[in-house]
Amino acid sequence: MGNTEDNELEGFIAGHIDEALEKGWIKVYFQPVVRALTGKLSSCEALTRWVDPEHGMISPGVFIPVLEKTDQIQKVDLYVIDHVAKLLKEIGERGELQIPVSFNLSRVDFSQTDPYEEIEKAVAKYGVDRKFFKVEITESTLISDPQKLQNMFTRFHNNGYDIWMDDFGSGYSTLNVLKDYSFDEIKIDMLFLRGLNQRGRNIVSSIVRMAKSLDIHTLTEGAETREQVDFLREIGCEKIQGYYYGAPMPYEKLVQHCMDFGLFPETEDEAVVYDAAGSVDFLADKPLALIDSVDGNLKLLFNNKGSREVLKSLGAPDGEEFINDVFELKNTGFYHRFSDFLKKVEKSDKEEMINAVYNGRYYRIYTTLVKRVNRHSLFTVSAYDITYDLSQKGMKRFNDLLREANQIYNHIYLWSPKDDKLEVVESEDTGEKTGDTYTRVKNTFRQMAEQRLASDDRERFMTFMSATHIKAALARTHNSFTGDCFKVKKPEGGFAWDEIDVMSLRYGGYGEYLILERRAALDEVENTADVIRRIDASADTATDENGYSYNADRDLVYRSIMEQSGLKYFWKDTKRRFLGVSRAFLDFYGIGSASEIIGKNDEEMGWHVDNAPYMDDEKEVLREGRIIRNSLGHTLAGGKIHIISATKFPIYKGDTIVGLAGYFKEVDTLKGEGNPAIMTDTVTGFMNFSGFMASLIFYHDNYKRTGEGYTLAYIRVNNDDSGHRPDSETAKIKLERRVSDAVSDKFATNEMICSMQDRQSFMILTKESTGKVRDHVDALSRAVSEIRFVGSIPVKLSISYSIVRSEEDVASDQLISVLKERCRIQDIEFVGADRIQLELEKLNDMDERIYVTEADTNTLLYMNRTAMKDLGLPDSYKVVGKKCYEVIHNYDHPCDHCSTPLCSRDGFYSHHYHNALTGQDYLMRDTLTEFAGKKAKLSMNISLTENMKEVIETNQILHKIVRVNDFVGGALEEKNPDDGLNRMLMNICKEFDADRAYIFEENGIYIDNTYEWFAPGLEPQKDSLQSVPLSKVADFYTEFLKNSSMIIENVEDDHGTVLYGVLKSRKIHSLVATPIKEKGEIIGFIGINNPSKDALKDADATLNILARFISALIRNRNVLRALDDMGQRDNLTGALNRRALKHVFRQMDPKAVVAVVYADVNGLKKVNDEQGHQAGDELIQKAANAMGVVAGGDRVFRMGGDEFVILFEVKWINEIDGKLAELREQFDKDDISVALGAAARTDGEDSLDKLLKEADERMYQNKKVMHTALQS
Repeated sequence: MGNTEDNELEGFIAGHIDEALEKGWIKVYFQPVVRALTGKLSSCEALTRWVDPEHGMISPGVFIPVLEKTDQIQKVDLYVIDHVAKLLKEIGERGELQIPVSFNLSRVDFSQTDPYEEIEKAVAKYGVDRKFFKVEITESTLISDPQKLQNMFTRFHNNGYDIWMDDFGSGYSTLNVLKDYSFDEIKIDMLFLRGLNQRGRNIVSSIVRMAKSLDIHTLTEGAETREQVDFLREIGCEKIQGYYYGAPMPYEKLVQHCMDFGLFPETEDEAVVYDAAGSVDFLADKPLALIDSVDGNLKLLFNNKGSREVLKSLGAPDGEEFINDVFELKNTGFYHRFSDFLKKVEKSDKEEMINAVYNGRYYRIYTTLVKRVNRHSLFTVSAYDITYDLSQKGMKRFNDLLREANQIYNHIYLWSPKDDKLEVVESEDTGEKTGDTYTRVKNTFRQMAEQRLASDDRERFMTFMSATHIKAALARTHNSFTGDCFKVKKPEGGFAWDEIDVMSLRYGGYGEYLILERRAALDEVENTADVIRRIDASADTATDENGYSYNADRDLVYRSIMEQSGLKYFWKDTKRRFLGVSRAFLDFYGIGSASEIIGKNDEEMGWHVDNAPYMDDEKEVLREGRIIRNSLGHTLAGGKIHIISATKFPIYKGDTIVGLAGYFKEVDTLKGEGNPAIMTDTVTGFMNFSGFMASLIFYHDNYKRTGEGYTLAYIRVNNDDSGHRPDSETAKIKLERRVSDAVSDKFATNEMICSMQDRQSFMILTKESTGKVRDHVDALSRAVSEIRFVGSIPVKLSISYSIVRSEEDVASDQLISVLKERCRIQDIEFVGADRIQLELEKLNDMDERIYVTEADTNTLLYMNRTAMKDLGLPDSYKVVGKKCYEVIHNYDHPCDHCSTPLCSRDGFYSHHYHNALTGQDYLMRDTLTEFAGKKAKLSMNISLTENMKEVIETNQILHKIVRVNDFVGGALEEKNPDDGLNRMLMNICKEFDADRAYIFEENGIYIDNTYEWFAPGLEPQKDSLQSVPLSKVADFYTEFLKNSSMIIENVEDDHGTVLYGVLKSRKIHSLVATPIKEKGEIIGFIGINNPSKDALKDADATLNILARFISALIRNRNVLRALDDMGQRDNLTGALNRRALKHVFRQMDPKAVVAVVYADVNGLKKVNDEQGHQAGDELIQKAANAMGVVAGGDRVFRMGGDEFVILFEVKWINEIDGKLAELREQFDKDDISVALGAAARTDGEDSLDKLLKEADERMYQNKKVMHTALQS
């Protein structure tokens, strides 16, 4: 714009401001300000836009300076104040939550008006609270009359108004301004975020820390990316404003925008509480976390780097998520203890401290109440891992505590194998006193054994007390202690049993140990025999194979049990087979009667993670008569892993060992709180994901160590009746419990069951074979299909599942993702008995021979008509259920050349084979997939004999077949047909010394260059040769019809023709091209440019042969693409599906702003109920079409039922609101009600899963609002 035009516009602005205000050309827009800590809407800023009927949108950067220069800006500012006050009144009258609004006052406002009085007039006029007005002042405003402004500040503050400093850091004397004026909040200028580098980060961090020290709140404007938002949150900036959260917009659009993006306004209580957090230094050099408590519900809001390191030591991959899971479940001892501790902190006005033990580590937690308003409290928490804190002062205090423990333990020692020292902490022996230190510890243990232990137990004691044994025991049990019982001499004569426990003071390490010795618990119980007899009264017994009756000779059992202790006890014969068990034992494992286990051993029951330790212990008892005390291990009961401590001892008849007896106790219940391996889902009673993963690691480690395999299954229960989904919490819980009851009923006691977060998906871990697991799944499938109603709500349930075996050698941290991927990604998938994603009729019509076999059994699951016809089988012939080698080869045994072991899921294995039954040679392409819930092999083959026959007969050039085979063989080595065709072109180009080789394929009335290879130094041409009209290559087709090939030995021979000009422009001197045919029709051609003169002679014949193979490869490629397309398309709507979503998202420009919109069609259930399912399907199709109109068909994805996801790729984040508005406009036009929620990727780092979760949560909030509006 030139100076003349500028002057004209300035004159227009100065002369028409009154008219613009009167006629509403001045618009008040609002930009959201978001609380960094919670992501909630904290306030908004009122900004002005001039929308002129003649000049269009006039930027505030243009009209505000003009109005300031002409002393008229106060007119706009007073208009904004009045507009904001009126709007706040209207919001309150509608019963909506009012939020604070900030607005700017300029220098002219203070010279031409009294801003305080003007705001007071608006407050009185509309009856709104002063706390909703936030006054923004820039540094330039403060230059004119400091004393007047100081007085104005005082008036504002005394009457409840907050004053914010705008554009902090943009002026020359910003720090002096803070010294002279009392601001409540500073807005850090957006310039600091542009091109944010480390220097900029340091400056913004310093500003935030300085403001906190001055008790000034902070807000940073200009945030446009998640990286900037995450940085500001990490340093403790309280509020954030910028295009990342939304552009300035009219209030009505702001409301919709906030619903779409989950920016829900914070309440007044929340504002007070979170404002108090503004004084917390997030950058302090210590672990820091902020924990929210609302009505007793806890949530970890923030943790800094130091705190995250502490949480990592918990052993959870995501410490913050793990802690919030603990807070949400409310079912651990740690939660209840910590919750009670916070109640204590609420009543205190000082920092409080609590110690906690988790997973063998020691933590010290310091907590302070930041603010409490009504039932909302916020705490700072600093947790320290003090496991390694063995300072002298700490050790002294530790020793003091141990002295208190002497009331329980007779002897306490501190043992350091590394230094070969044993220190006496406490001892009842008169010859030992606290502080005594022994060296040469092995000799000391030997002396103790001789002085205190019975002679027959001394060597066992020495073995137990070796550092090597202790280390191995701790490693084997993944615990921090181990123990055993030994027969000791009583001072008054006779013997007793003492328990000796050894505890590691450095979890998982090989450091100092604490040795604790006490009298065995059962020796301290009065009337021990009566206790044992009462237990034994409930026991089931049996007779062994030699006729020895334990029931008849019960005293032997009594005497053995009286020397030990136990509740869950058992006895076995010399072959380790169960002969009897107590009722407590049966109840623990969920077994109805002892008859179910009598005669079986532990391995047959399959309830131990690692059988070897149990087997070794029992063999030692039976062979040597040893007593095994407190042997720790893991056992499976009730679908969960339990840590048990087992004691076993021999049973004698005379001098002969006739069996063994024993008992065990649960260590995890004794340890109590904080063990993730025993976490239980509160609704289903199964293990939750955290506990399951810990157990899975045990199984996987055991497999790696012993080779004892396991099977892992993932089961998903689908509700196919998308219109009838239980939406109340009560109905959902009822459905979850009925499904979990079915799962529990169909899986045996020796299988561990995990309930996933949605409680509609389960993990099964067992040592049973995949066949048995499939049997259980089939039974479960029948059971859930019989669940037809939940209350009055109809449901249609089916099962999807996948299986992985330990022998597949999948990494333990990848097992779950592999299972989920197998269950979701397969092109061919049955769910239940009557659902299939791929339409088999489409495969029946293909020219390729296609069949599917179960990979493990060679059983045919499917064969298309083409393959049956090739084998001479009638359409009525039933191939399903027969062996593939019987039908295809007429063998009575599996084929020697079976390709199944060579196949994988990540591509196709290509090979040739000759079928003696048909007398033909075939090109085979095989891959592994999932079919009917089973691991299957998909085979596609093309008859090479048919393709070669005509070529050989017409060309009579058999000597060229060898060369052709080389070309074809190289192409077939590639898993991807596209890569194979490109490789073939490369070899052709090199063979004929050509500049370029290419393939063109017809596309309607056009032809496209689909593949090319060119010599080094040349430029690609393929992209410029797309959608070429067929008329442009008419000369080629004429030659194809006359001579079967197009051969140009010298382009100069065609001088003056149209073709000459085209070829000459592309530097083509000679070429050979041959048509590619399908069923006798030309579908494209293969060609080479500028081959050598010698090669030119043979190129024609060779390309003619290769064209047949290329035709076959293209058909093969098209089959794969058809399969892929069918696997990525929703059959009902034609929209892409969940599988395609991941692929498309990965292909999108990582630098672009991508909006992920979650859409849910309202009213589907009502339409299904009242009009039928066909009408419901039409509603879904109508909604999908509407989305496609706005976003394009390749950006709409049906997630299932009434839910869709839409992807938008935009240049600027503020464009997303326009896209959402277009969607709503289209929905209104088509008379469809759809709830929407959106999330934006701004920096390429956000995962799709994260964005989907955010968008889904926001969509459900939008759905609630729409439902509420409909009811009112």
